[in-house]
Amino acid sequence: MKIYFNNNNQGKIKAFITHNGELHELEPGQTLELKVKRGEQVTYKVGRLSAEHTIDYQATDAEFEITQNRVLLYAYLAALVVILVGLWYLKNISNTILTIVVIVGLVIFEGFNYFNGYQAHPVHRG
Repeated sequence: MKIYFNNNNQGKIKAFITHNGELHELEPGQTLELKVKRGEQVTYKVGRLSAEHTIDYQATDAEFEITQNRVLLYAYLAALVVILVGLWYLKNISNTILTIVVIVGLVIFEGFNYFNGYQAHPVHRG
C-alpha cells in the first residue's frame, strides 16, 4: 500500500500513519509504502490536534492520498462572506455580539476540522 501526503497549504504539518502499532511520520510531499495484509488496520491523523481515521482498503496494493477537505474549507470561507455581508447590512452592531459570533464561528469550524479536516482518497493510476 502506498500513501501520499501532499499538503501544499499548511507548511510543516505532519501526517501520522499507524500500521500494526508502528507509527510512521510523513512530511508534506513524502510517500510511505507499507506491506499490508488483509485484515490489518491502517489509521492516519494529520497534525497533533485531529481525530484518528481508518483507511478502508480493499486491495493490499492500493494507493491513497491524504488531502485537506476542500468542501469544509470553502464552506468556512462562504460563511465568512455571509458574516461580512451581514455586518455591512446591519452597520451598527455591538462589539460584544460581534465577538460572540466570531468565537462561535471559529469553535464550530475547528470542531468540524478536528473530525473532517483531512481525508484519504484512493488514487487511480493508469
